[in-house]
Amino acid sequence: MTPPSVTGRRPTNASPTALAEIRAAVLERRDYAGRDSAARLLMAIEDAVTALRRHPELGTIRKDLTEHPVRFWPVECYWIVYTARPFQVVRFLGAQRDIAALLG
Repeated sequence: MTPPSVTGRRPTNASPTALAEIRAAVLERRDYAGRDSAARLLMAIEDAVTALRRHPELGTIRKDLTEHPVRFWPVECYWIVYTARPFQVVRFLGAQRDIAALLG
């Protein structure tokens, strides 16, 4: 399984930071859980981004985590952090991390 930034099947309008985070998560998943698990994660990310691109208001605004104008959408044990209009994935963060500190 090849990470999204290599296949060209990357989320449309994703920041370089988000792409690097997605790539790292997929590679980490491949290393500890195998190729099939990594492929399922990548498919879940792609499906979520497709849905969010079509319906950007689906995500949740989390003022408890950031004052930035972003929304959150869960994918397995991660958060897709994105702007709704214009749509852009800005971060892809592990849910167990200190999200507020990472987003400033």
